[in-house]
This record gives sequence, C-alpha cells and structure tokens, in this order.
Amino acid sequence: MQMTLGIDIGTSSVRVAAFPTGSWDFLSETLGSRSMPVARGTDGSETVDPYDLLNAVIGAMDDCLAQLPPTATIDAIGTSCFWHSVVPVSAGGSPMGPILLWSDRRSGDIVDTLRTEQPDLPNVTGCPWHASFAIAKLEWWKRSGFPQPHRWLSPAEWVESQLLLDAAGPSTCMASASGCMDQAGQCWLDAYASVLNPISDVPRVALMPVYIKRWPALLDVPWVPAIGDGAAANLGTGHWQDGRITVTVGTSVAVRRCCDGPMPHRPDGLWRYQLGPERWLVGGASSNGGSVWQWLCTHLKFDPNALADLRSKPPTVTVLPYYSGERAPWWQDHLTASIHGLTAGTSGEEIALAHLEAIAVHTSWIASKLGVGTGSVLAASGNALQHSPLLTQCIADACGCTVEQQETGEQSLIGAARWAMHIINNYELTNSDVNIYEKVASSTDGASRMQQIALTMNGFL
Repeated sequence: MQMTLGIDIGTSSVRVAAFPTGSWDFLSETLGSRSMPVARGTDGSETVDPYDLLNAVIGAMDDCLAQLPPTATIDAIGTSCFWHSVVPVSAGGSPMGPILLWSDRRSGDIVDTLRTEQPDLPNVTGCPWHASFAIAKLEWWKRSGFPQPHRWLSPAEWVESQLLLDAAGPSTCMASASGCMDQAGQCWLDAYASVLNPISDVPRVALMPVYIKRWPALLDVPWVPAIGDGAAANLGTGHWQDGRITVTVGTSVAVRRCCDGPMPHRPDGLWRYQLGPERWLVGGASSNGGSVWQWLCTHLKFDPNALADLRSKPPTVTVLPYYSGERAPWWQDHLTASIHGLTAGTSGEEIALAHLEAIAVHTSWIASKLGVGTGSVLAASGNALQHSPLLTQCIADACGCTVEQQETGEQSLIGAARWAMHIINNYELTNSDVNIYEKVASSTDGASRMQQIALTMNGFL
C-alpha cells in the first residue's frame, strides 16, 4: 500500500498522519500528536524553544510510524508549518535564541519606523508592515543590539536542518509570507539575502543516519519543502483551483482566495502570498478567532447554549475583540480589546455573544475586500467553528452570504499531504467530493443586526 505522510507543525502542537496516496483521508490510527509549550511574556514576547519543536516533530513521527500497516510503503512526505516565524542560528547551526512566533509583538514600535522609512515596500513583498511578519522581527533584533546570527531560519527549516543531510532553504511558499521577498523577482530583497538561505522548492531525500536507523521506512523518501499553514489549509479544503473563497477559523481567522498564473493585484489592506511559482493566495487574517472563544471559556461565566436566543433581542454591549492586536485590514498592532456599554445588569451571555458577533464583523471586513457579499458562498473550516457553531451563523449574517462548513477537520494536515502527492505523484489539488457538514445562509434579521453592530464598532475604532 502506497502511503504519503502529512506533518502539520502548529503553534503549540505537531500532528503527523499517513494517507493512502491519492486519498483525502488519513488512517486515524496513524495520527500522532505532540504538544510543545509557548512562552508568553508581559513584554509581548511569544516564543517556542527550537528543541521543543524538534522533539515534538520526532515524537509525533514516532507515534505515526509505529501504527503504519505492515504492507505500507511511504512514497512522499509533506509538511505544513506556521508562517512568519523565525529562529536565529549560528554558523554551526545552533540556535542563538528561541523561535520568534508570528504572534510575538515586541517589534511593534520598530514597525512604525519601518512604515515611515519604506511605505511602498508592501507592494513589493506582498506583506503589509506589521509585527507579525518576519521582516519586522529581523529588524527589531538588529536594532535592539542583539548578537547577529549567521542565518535566520523558518521553524520548518530548523527542523529539516536537524533531520536531513540535504536540508536547504525555505520554499517559495514560506519565503513569500516573510516580508523579505521580492515577489515579482522571486528572490530575497538585497538587504536580507546574506542572512537567509536561498529559496528552494527541490524535495530532499537524505535523512541523517541516526534517523535512518530510527525510521527505516523513510529511507530515500522525498521530503517536500514545507509550505505555510494558510496555504496548506486552502489545499485541505479542496478549493484551490475552483476559485472558491475560503474562511479558516482556528486560533486566528483567515479569509483567502487562490489563483494560478501571473502575480495578482493586492487589494489595499490585504496580503499576497504564494503556494509556489505561479500559484498565489490573496487575503487577510485577524489574530482574534478561536483564541477569543478560549479566553471567554476560561475567564467568563456564561451558558454557551443560551447565546443563540439572545440574537432576537437588541445588542446591549459592543466589543472590540483585539486581544492579540489587529492585522487585516488596518494592520494596527497596538489596538487592544475593549467592551463598551457594560452595566451592573449585563450578563455573561451578553458579553460572550458580543464577542462572537465582533469576530464575525471583523471577518466580513476582510471578506468584503475579496468581493464576498450577497450570493457568495464561503467554504469554511476550522476547529473554532465546531466548538462554537453559532459563530458560523454570525459570519454568514455579517458577510451576507452562505457558509459551507466542511465535515472534515485537519485541513492543514490534509493540505500538507496533498501538496506532497501533487509534487511527487502529480495528483490534482482540487477535490470534487468535499463533504459538507452544514450549510448556513444569511438571514434578513441577522444581517440587519450585524450591520448595526458593524456601524457601532466602527464608531469606537
């Protein structure tokens, strides 16, 4: 049985599973998962120890391979990894510091300076000025006077450098979302070329001897360079080549449109990334999605089952849900969360509902820049929608469209495997048999309510 391994390196956990080559479904018994701690500081730092990440990948790989069917033969490995993050390494390849996550906000003040110095650079790189991008982290590190590294690596590069003898630079996909790449020229900006490995989409095949011994099933198996988790999620929805706009609601929220061919226009307030040469994604993301729901469930006393009924009553409070700053469409990282209209009689349910509706309104502001509106269909996925089904209805009402929520989760894991199947075995990227869990249409009353909430939120921004 021919199998493809998918690896999904998330911000706080790693998941690995085996897929029958050509399939969209992995063998559930092969799903291996390992978590890793994220260190968060009061200064805005959010980091991961590089060796914690490496060990999580190794452990999840061990778990997966231990459950492979006896007749299985691995023919490709694909990886999805969180975008925008970097780790500084010495000339010997050792980390000089932790992985700076996309959510590390310490470069926020530097961004204000960079925006003034080079206001037009986002049109070259496809990445607006913001603390979430790698370019801001590199500049913050340099201007803070820290010892300069020999190279800056993406987290996936770091892992590959420890597992593979022929590890190379980042893929076009990973590089395109760094803010350091000239997208028209398909190369690094001159100012950063000396501290970044050359971009490479060539599969690697040479495992370190210690891992050949540990994982003999992976001997000479092509390891496709990692792609960004957002691109992988779009692949995993099965909507790459049909032009469908997708929304992914996990820790954050992202709305994306894919297209093949020449470099597309980047609408104001959005980003433009790549999957590979001549394959593009245009869209925007908010840092505040499922993370907000998790915050509510941790810190607020309320009954989740009572929220839907409250939507028949006028809103009582207005929320700006910017617990982790703001990305698209304004790219103002200094925005913080706030709740307006609180009284002694405000209930936990009213506060929780206002948060969900605010997330949906902000999602609609991004989606509208991609042309989403009446008559549109959004392909939706993400664990946050399963944890809070009401959020799906709120997004449909805010966008004035129909939301098709997919039945299968693990879109980034699926996308990683499908990309490897495409590169190594030429399988198509689009799935014509996506299973829809639920179709949710915008309601007249719901849309009117969300328009009122949007106007109120705008008044506080």
